[in-house]
Amino acid sequence: MIYIVVLSIITFSYFSYYAYIKLSYPFWSLQPVPSSIPFCCSTKEIIDEKTLQVEKYIKLLDVYTYDISNCDNQKLNYFFNFFQRHSLFSLFDYIPEGNEMKTSLTGYSFPVYMSTFLAMPLLESMSAIASVPVFVSVFDRTTLSHAVKYLALDKGYKKEENLKYLLQTHMFNVREKCKNIYTFLYRKRNGVNIVTPLCVVTDTHYTNNALNGIIHFKNEDPAIKLISITEESFILFSSFLKDSLDNYSLVVHAEKKHLLHMISNDIYKVFVITENNVIHGCFIFSVLDEKLYLHASIKIIDNEKIFFNCFITAIRRLNRKYTFSKIIINNTTSNDFLNIALRIVYVPLIKKETFHYILHNYSYKYISPENAFILY
Repeated sequence: MIYIVVLSIITFSYFSYYAYIKLSYPFWSLQPVPSSIPFCCSTKEIIDEKTLQVEKYIKLLDVYTYDISNCDNQKLNYFFNFFQRHSLFSLFDYIPEGNEMKTSLTGYSFPVYMSTFLAMPLLESMSAIASVPVFVSVFDRTTLSHAVKYLALDKGYKKEENLKYLLQTHMFNVREKCKNIYTFLYRKRNGVNIVTPLCVVTDTHYTNNALNGIIHFKNEDPAIKLISITEESFILFSSFLKDSLDNYSLVVHAEKKHLLHMISNDIYKVFVITENNVIHGCFIFSVLDEKLYLHASIKIIDNEKIFFNCFITAIRRLNRKYTFSKIIINNTTSNDFLNIALRIVYVPLIKKETFHYILHNYSYKYISPENAFILY
């Protein structure tokens, strides 16, 4: 009798919680993502390899999806202007210039897609999204995915429902066009209460002036050098990166062709630490909107003092060529070692921002940021 009562209470509690989730989060409760609902998405596999079903949040008549390689300059400029005027999200959290945006969306072997949600009957864009092909490796299983890079919403149509329709329909259309794409990666500030994130990444902001006071130790070993990677030295760096990524539980990266494209167009600034022409570490930066971003760093060298000193040297070299007032360092890869080192030498931080990465249509377990490499 007691067993039946206990079982009834558990069953009632579960279905009450399930109903609460469905009513409170109607969009996210429909998504194939790991959630706080018990017994859901319990295996580490692609959840649904079939094409998404046409359902509530898919608006095929209102959302138009384009392969950007088939867009003329007029249409591309329309998209770029819309993203600049109404940006809600970009991978680097700033409003990019048109040329920078075009560079970041090109240089791929696989299609890049943009979608727009049109307001009827004027056919004006209410919202727009752009996603790029990336390889996602979760505990050594690699899938070709798409990752949201830009998202915009016209303030005159500021309704959260519009973004849900846009996101869901964009995913549907991309999967219809690319039968080998099953998953989508997107980054959401502060996350969603019921969704288990794939990884939670924190960006720490510093002032550039604060780093000027750090004592710079001269390297006493002539065999150790800090080298800037160019198109000519890219093969050496690419080989090092390929070997190093095996050490991470989560790896998100674009294809090698796009990485070279970003370096050649001066978006990514890459420095490597070498000893007798063998790479023992690297730093991957971008300078955008007068902010210096450290996307990733890989520390192979045992000497922590040399690694930190090379990091400061790389920043000072960049500061001779570029103007930036802030330095933003996330806590993936070896970056958190650098964050800790900066706090030890009393560099004050300005603020911290937290972002949740969610992998749509994939069942996963949470991966800590120090075990993650994310660059796309």
